[in-house]
Amino acid sequence: MADMRRYPRTTQTEDLSATLRAARHTCVVGRVLNLSEGGMLVASIGLEVDETADFELAGSGFRFAGVATVAHRNERAMALHFLSWQGQAYRSICTL
Repeated sequence: MADMRRYPRTTQTEDLSATLRAARHTCVVGRVLNLSEGGMLVASIGLEVDETADFELAGSGFRFAGVATVAHRNERAMALHFLSWQGQAYRSICTL
């Protein structure tokens, strides 16, 4: 069966991390396993499917923020679908 993904993904994400804050004030941090125009796979759990969260995507020399929803998850990772991008992040979305 052919891979029917909507957007091409990159797995060259070793320097990327994602911080997510849900409406219930849950703060989750994880390494980004893959990234595309439409979403990302994060090595972390802690949010439920269909839960919406603010996110901060951070890498070497940049930080961007937006809103995403959890599309699916398993015992090791969550797939998030981007709902919107708010641009560069100038402050952290949660304190760890």
